[in-house]
Amino acid sequence: MTPPERNRRARPLHPLQRLGTRVPTGKSSRLAALALVLAVAVAPPAAGAGGAGAATADAEDAKEIARVENYLNGITTLRARFFQVDPNGREKQGTLYIDRPGRLRLEYDPPVSVLMVADGSRLVFFDLDLGQVNELPMSSPLAKLLIGKRVSLGDDLEVLKIARASGMLRLSLANKDDRGAGVVTLVFNANPLALRQWWVQDAQGRVTKVTLMDTSFGLPIDSALFEAPEPFSPGGEEH
Repeated sequence: MTPPERNRRARPLHPLQRLGTRVPTGKSSRLAALALVLAVAVAPPAAGAGGAGAATADAEDAKEIARVENYLNGITTLRARFFQVDPNGREKQGTLYIDRPGRLRLEYDPPVSVLMVADGSRLVFFDLDLGQVNELPMSSPLAKLLIGKRVSLGDDLEVLKIARASGMLRLSLANKDDRGAGVVTLVFNANPLALRQWWVQDAQGRVTKVTLMDTSFGLPIDSALFEAPEPFSPGGEEH
């Protein structure tokens, strides 16, 4: 079942309530958030993952790949809370907005003062406290999977590995012609198919995990959310 046909809800108890963990503040939070975003652009493939490409997938793998393509291409809009754990165990939360194709907003809750916005043509990372702006490639695997015009895992994206366990399905993916652009693992509930997490691996093999909660599909999203925040223009210049 594609996302617009059914909304899936995560456990009502928020992870921070279960863990009793305080969201970190200050410069370390900004640097950790920037590290996650940059990891999407620069992470190398996981060691040993290259031997399990889509070209050699068996019939069952091919069926799962088709299911994932249909699921992602069935998303029009998405809104979800997210819970992030970086390689050092630091935890953050926030809200994710997607309006396919091309538009995304990854907004961290205060006191974290960072924001990522894709407006359809550019993907930009903002540090609102420091006034810093970094433009990121729209060609990263995660951007292609979440906001690409059409997801096709047999074309410019390659499935490096498929794993199934305990009712979950995991796919590790990379750009077919540029694995240096990053490797992302998508984690789904298998039946019915529902995106639950993505994992990003950095150049040292460390993993950052983002878990989605309270996900809603197909609802209207204010287009203003995908505009660059004040005092920045989309190019990072002050008004």
